[in-house]
Amino acid sequence: MKNAGGYVSKLVRCAVRGDAVPPAPPWNRAQWEDFASVCAFHGVSAYLHSRVGREAWRDAPPEVRESIALEARAVAVRNMEIAGAIGELAASLRSRDVPWLLLKGPAVAIAAYGDIGRRSFGDLDIFVRAEDAPAAGDALRELGYAASKSPEGHAFGAKAVAKDFECAFGLRDDRRIVVDLHWGLAPRIMGFRAPFETLWKRRDSIALGGNDIAVPGRVDLAWYLAIHGSRHLWYRWTWLCDLALVMAQLAPAEVEELKRLAIRRRNPAYVAAALAVLGDAGLLPGGCVRLRGETCAMANAAGLRIVRRIARESLTTRHIPPSNNTELPLAHALMVESPAARARYLMDAGANAVSKPGLVIGSLKRRFTEGSTR
Repeated sequence: MKNAGGYVSKLVRCAVRGDAVPPAPPWNRAQWEDFASVCAFHGVSAYLHSRVGREAWRDAPPEVRESIALEARAVAVRNMEIAGAIGELAASLRSRDVPWLLLKGPAVAIAAYGDIGRRSFGDLDIFVRAEDAPAAGDALRELGYAASKSPEGHAFGAKAVAKDFECAFGLRDDRRIVVDLHWGLAPRIMGFRAPFETLWKRRDSIALGGNDIAVPGRVDLAWYLAIHGSRHLWYRWTWLCDLALVMAQLAPAEVEELKRLAIRRRNPAYVAAALAVLGDAGLLPGGCVRLRGETCAMANAAGLRIVRRIARESLTTRHIPPSNNTELPLAHALMVESPAARARYLMDAGANAVSKPGLVIGSLKRRFTEGSTR
């Protein structure tokens, strides 16, 4: 899939920056099918279809062109189906006086892409105050959602498991809608400081299904997209598109504000990683170049190298998520501020991983050594 990944990366740059579309490669049917598969995996089928599709794959076999078009239409239909659940969710939370913010998903599709059908999403992420989490859970259960333990973080140990900051609810009917209920934006061991009240005071809103839905303000949205993508090591192009489009909307004063937020909330390394990967991909807006240099100077160089290398491999060649047992804990450990927290994170990952702990620790040590000496 390396060739397909390379062409997808070119098309993403064209779509985001408005560049001319490069000539379609002289591929056989199997290579074009790989390309369609890669687009779907990275969640960019609908966006690329709307922005560059007619030119970008005019030489593809008709069946491949049709499959991409069908994928784009399916994304739009599914997005509207998921977004349709927001109205009843908003009413249920309002009846309990629970303030909430919609993160990512429809919020990003509307704010960054200008069209809910251009950006694929598979669930709804909502953010509430920790003290409101039980009431929000009751609201979801009242609507027919069933709580399920989120798989994220199972390999990271007791101090970093997902229940530390989120719980997943699945609506187990023909709609297959999942809501991730957050009362924090990352595991506590990462030391983030972004309480709900802070984001709530700076909130914006979007019109969706006849409702005004609260979403993070533009700078907070850029900050959240940066830490979310860096936590997952930037293995999907759609996350880079999200951040690039939002960053391009920031005024110079807002870019400076983003830097202040990264420092105040104790996560400059995550923002630095996001801007570094954006720069590597050719998607960093010109007004953010200085910000990238300033945040990178605050970050752990070894951690940045590992994140950038894994992102580069994932975006252009691999097309599978990084391993929860090795790469994610290591990158997170290198990006948290406290050396003690880094050591604890690594030990928790090794001691509680679902595979053999000795193999995990050995892999972590090799990656750490490799990243620290390059």
